[in-house]
Amino acid sequence: MPICVPDLPTQRRIAGILSAYDDLIENNLRRIRILEEMAQSLYREWFVHFRFPGHECVPLVDSPLGPIPEGWEVKSLADLCESVDYGYTASASSEQIGPKFLRITDIVPENLDWAAVPYCEIEEKKLAKFSLKGGDIVVARTGATTGYAKRLNKRHPEAVFASYLVRLRIDPAFSNRHVGTLVESDDYKAFIRTNLSGSAQPQANAKVITSLKLAVPPEGVARAFDRLVEPLFDQKEQLNDRIRNLRQTRDLLLPKLLSRTT
Repeated sequence: MPICVPDLPTQRRIAGILSAYDDLIENNLRRIRILEEMAQSLYREWFVHFRFPGHECVPLVDSPLGPIPEGWEVKSLADLCESVDYGYTASASSEQIGPKFLRITDIVPENLDWAAVPYCEIEEKKLAKFSLKGGDIVVARTGATTGYAKRLNKRHPEAVFASYLVRLRIDPAFSNRHVGTLVESDDYKAFIRTNLSGSAQPQANAKVITSLKLAVPPEGVARAFDRLVEPLFDQKEQLNDRIRNLRQTRDLLLPKLLSRTT
């Protein structure tokens, strides 16, 4: 197919303009990774090593998980959930025919790019059942990426979740940020891998996904953790919005730059 190719100096000028956008995108991605590492480090410090504020004054007691701070309880993920649900079965569409349709392929990358998430048709009476809201956690239950998860924060479009995902809606008595940080960790993926069923197509049902045991802190410790990590999650969300805007601007700019050379 014949195409118009600008001369090399023009190509380099165009590449320079586009590279500036790519550099900004990469810089924001690095900042997001740092924020994620900060949240995970804080989680491990408080809830794995039990070095939370005031831990020096709290003795350790025996539990099914080994020594845990006095006043903490051992619970399963299922105990912390208000509801555990399988997703909606539908065909994805690039046309805006309904809410966003969140799938496994959308939650596997480091960052959830809502601009790339397709849409689906859904009856109004089913929308409430499958709708996602802030604090919900979705976990992949089949395929090579079983156990991958994402917690939704505050800023997201109207969306439902697909059938190969399981939604964990955390009881308000517990911290969804605490649970979300755990479920997004490599430790949780490793737990799921050791409990998979099926050989050709690995899978984990809702019972397996919510069977992990963890040490649950008193409300005061959980809320203190929330206060520390909430700004991290909010900033991460803002950076994702900037990345999406930069990508859209870059993609719109490219044809305009090329058209000026012809």
